[in-house]
Amino acid sequence: MKYIISFLGLILICNSLIAQKFSIEPNVGINIMPFPETGTGVNHKIGFAGTVSGKYEILDNLTVNLGIGVSDRRLQYQFSDTISLLDSYRTLLQTAGVDVDEIDSTLQANGLYLNQFNKTYGVANLLHFEIPISATYEWKSIQFTAGGYVGFRIKSTKIEEVTSNVPLLQTVDLNTLDTTGTLSFFFPPAYKVSSSVISNEDNLDKIIYGIRLGVGYTYDSHLSFNA
Repeated sequence: MKYIISFLGLILICNSLIAQKFSIEPNVGINIMPFPETGTGVNHKIGFAGTVSGKYEILDNLTVNLGIGVSDRRLQYQFSDTISLLDSYRTLLQTAGVDVDEIDSTLQANGLYLNQFNKTYGVANLLHFEIPISATYEWKSIQFTAGGYVGFRIKSTKIEEVTSNVPLLQTVDLNTLDTTGTLSFFFPPAYKVSSSVISNEDNLDKIIYGIRLGVGYTYDSHLSFNA
């Protein structure tokens, strides 16, 4: 019986020591992300970030921190592609009675190619479930933090701006090749800019991770500011 009492007493002492060294802290803030200015928006984006962290003091003025939360981020991307318009509309043009191969050979013989060049600029809005882990050293009222995080994508949307350019159509009038206007009906404008909101997740990572460094200042025992 005395061993059981001694064991229970040891557990109570350990729990008391752990409670003195362990604390839970909520953190709310913003992510500020710089961007080159494009037609998709201004040159910076702001997203919400919030976590709840458990802090354990392993040494005087040194704690380890493990948290869970959500983080709203923005990701900019861009890519280019080239489309052969004659190949894209071959079936339709042949159905309309147009000799596609003859037009193509005539253009190429003169060093002309009926290609459409597309440039896509996009911004992805990403919401992540985030697990940060770090260590914090406190000197007076200043804290220095180093660690990392892993995030799991919860939701995403994209805003894309596509610039389409057909150089040949800017210099050659299709009506000179086809007086019926059939070619003009099937081919796109020589220059076009379009924007759209899409929901696909192409080229977006499901899991992200990174290193985090920071500095903070404690205003009082219950409020601190961190960057």
